[in-house]
Amino acid sequence: MGCWPSGAIPGWPLKPFHAQHAIRAGLNELRTGSMHIGIDIQAWNGQAVYAMQGGTAQVTRAGIDTRVRVGRFLYWHVIPSVSDGQHVTPYRTVVGHVLTPAGHLHLSEVLDAAANYYINPLRPGGRVLAPYRDLAPPVIGTPHVDSGGVVDVAAYDPQTFVVHTTYSTPVLAPAALAYRLYDRAGRPLTALRWALRGTHVYPFSLAWTIYWPGSRGGGWLCFAYHPRCTPNWHYRLAGGLAPRLPSGHYRLTTYAWDWAGNTIARDDDVTVH
Repeated sequence: MGCWPSGAIPGWPLKPFHAQHAIRAGLNELRTGSMHIGIDIQAWNGQAVYAMQGGTAQVTRAGIDTRVRVGRFLYWHVIPSVSDGQHVTPYRTVVGHVLTPAGHLHLSEVLDAAANYYINPLRPGGRVLAPYRDLAPPVIGTPHVDSGGVVDVAAYDPQTFVVHTTYSTPVLAPAALAYRLYDRAGRPLTALRWALRGTHVYPFSLAWTIYWPGSRGGGWLCFAYHPRCTPNWHYRLAGGLAPRLPSGHYRLTTYAWDWAGNTIARDDDVTVH
């Protein structure tokens, strides 16, 4: 997973190709009835979308979810400018224009669409979207530990590259979240326990195993009609994908990563009865 897709050329599918564009949503963000299967790139309605990889176009017309696939990449929420079977040249062929009122391009990278196996277009070592920089690490709230060892925590990722189109670039969900337990002397008691990893898309059946009740994303309808949308990212740090905490007194270290690779850690003394 650490290599570029065959034939893909680093850049962005919007002009200017070799300058950073704002991102308004990442992989695995919670949506109504699904997990987000790609990266949302902030764009103007009607803006031209270019292929990043050469090959043959496959067009799926489905209203707001109309999309064009070329190679491993899918370009969603577009009015297609190509037809099925048309040959596409990277950064020369316009595959479509951003639908009104979507206000963004959804970019997915897929290994197996039939198996719903989508991967992270911003993954380290295999990132095709370039340049991409974000200098701000994620922010982790105070974890809450219940008597059964379940831990919930809020976290989000501020961005240093922001723009205003018809709306302002929002904070993102963290790319990954994990914890580790230490004794009071600082000796590690566990390996890293992952509550969320941003390498690939999780099935929606795990949504409320990963997220805490009340979590929400902005969603395209909010961004389409409001100048600012504020998500609420709240997670099951322990007792979801990661194990519950056993009874005892510990130092709980919570880690969060963003899509640029920035990491933050927070230490809390906790007691589980």
